[in-house]
Amino acid sequence: MQTGLRERKKNETRARIQCAALELFHEKGYEATTVEEIAARADVGKGTFFNYFPRKDALLEALAVDTIEELLDELGPPEEWRGTAHEQLLHLFLRVGELVGRHPELSKVMMIENLRNFWLREEEEEPLEQQFHALMRTVLLRGKAEGEISADAEVEIAVKLLDAAYVTTVVEWLKAGSPEGVFRTELSAKFKVIFRGLGASGITAKGMNQ
Repeated sequence: MQTGLRERKKNETRARIQCAALELFHEKGYEATTVEEIAARADVGKGTFFNYFPRKDALLEALAVDTIEELLDELGPPEEWRGTAHEQLLHLFLRVGELVGRHPELSKVMMIENLRNFWLREEEEEPLEQQFHALMRTVLLRGKAEGEISADAEVEIAVKLLDAAYVTTVVEWLKAGSPEGVFRTELSAKFKVIFRGLGASGITAKGMNQ
C-alpha cells in the first residue's frame, strides 16, 4: 500500500510539473521560461524538478511522448484499424498533425531540439520513433499480405519515405503558418504518390481526398 501511495504521489508531482511548464511555455515561450519558474509554479523545489527531468528539453520531450501515447491508446492496436494500409497510415499522421496544430510554437521548438539531438544521440532511433516505425511496419506488412501493396515493395524504405513525407510537410506547414487544411492536403498528396509507388491497389477516392 505504501508503495502504491508513493508511486501515486510521484505521478502527481510529475503531472504538476508538466502542467506548470505547459502554462509557462504558452505564457512566456519556451526559451524565456526557466526551470526555477517551472518549479515555483508547480510548488516544488528545483532539486525535485531535476529528480524528474534532467533538463528543460527532457520535459518538453516528455510532454510530447505523453500526448502521443494518449493518441495511440485512443486509436487502439493496429490490428483493429480499418481501411487500407494507405488510409490507416494517413489517418494516423493526420491525427498527429492535429496535435501539432494545437501547440504550433512548442512543436517548432521540439522539432529544432530533435534535429539538434539527432547528431548527439548514440541510438539510431528514439523510443517514440521506434514505436511509430513498428506501427508502420505492421500496417505495411499486412497490406502486402492482403495484396494491397506489391509483394516486392521494400517495407523499410517505405517507412523512411512516409516518415520523411510527414516531417517535411510539418516543417513547411509550421514555417509558413498556414491553416491546418494546407497540411492535410499536402500530406495526403505525398502519401498518394508514395503508395502509388508501392503498387497499392487500395488507393481509393476516400484515401486520396482525406
